[in-house]
Amino acid sequence: MYIDTPGGSEGGIWQGGNGIAADFANAIYFVSGNGTFDANAGGLDYGDSTIKLSAAALTQKRVLRPTDYFTPYNQRHLSTQDLDMGTAGAVLLPDQAVGPAHLLVTADKAGTVYLIDRDHMGHFLAGGDTQIVQELPNFLGATYTPPAVFNNLLYMSSYNTPVFAIPIVNGKLAPAGELSTSVAFEYPGVVPAISANGTTNGILWVLDLRNSSEAVLVAYDAGTQSLLCHSEMVNSRDQAGPPVKFTTPTVANGKVYVGTQTELHVYGLLGP
Repeated sequence: MYIDTPGGSEGGIWQGGNGIAADFANAIYFVSGNGTFDANAGGLDYGDSTIKLSAAALTQKRVLRPTDYFTPYNQRHLSTQDLDMGTAGAVLLPDQAVGPAHLLVTADKAGTVYLIDRDHMGHFLAGGDTQIVQELPNFLGATYTPPAVFNNLLYMSSYNTPVFAIPIVNGKLAPAGELSTSVAFEYPGVVPAISANGTTNGILWVLDLRNSSEAVLVAYDAGTQSLLCHSEMVNSRDQAGPPVKFTTPTVANGKVYVGTQTELHVYGLLGP
């Protein structure tokens, strides 16, 4: 069991519908929302923090305690202004050959992107976030959804922006080399999903929620961000039901599954 603000309030773990991340060292990672923070003073409250838990820290009463964490220097501002750090969840990157090997990325509603060393997360520094690997202040718009990663590209979306594909170069994000889709997506942005044949034929899947009566499945080339197809091309056949925000297109066994308010749609290649 773990409660991230046992002595305070709020601190919900909601992550824009994103699940908890785990690594091969049996550690789990997640990001809390607005709430009380006093861990820097020896307390147990971790509002607006990226938190690492491990079974090695399980107490006799089967209560988990953080083994590491990162909290932005402006946590109080994020919390009072409802700029949750807890919206995008924690996404683990593949091991890096340059710099810290084990990285995670997250973002907040202010659009700041945080790149964190999972082995040395940095805790809290009042003067700034110089203890983490990289920070891109206000890089995105208001971010409510988690990113995805494929072939050294990080895919991120925010409110009223396109999906950005940001290169990962020498263990850091290289926003100057970003690509983006030609279309911006309305609130709350999209949850990107990638399908591929190993490292080739990558497809970026998103659900466009601009129409409250219809979820539109859109496919892009994962490398170039060029449009491949969308479910409105043959709307009489492919139209989905009313959308649910924070929904991820789920790819399995050559098909894409889209849940809506009223039904489950399954997309795949047409037969002969």
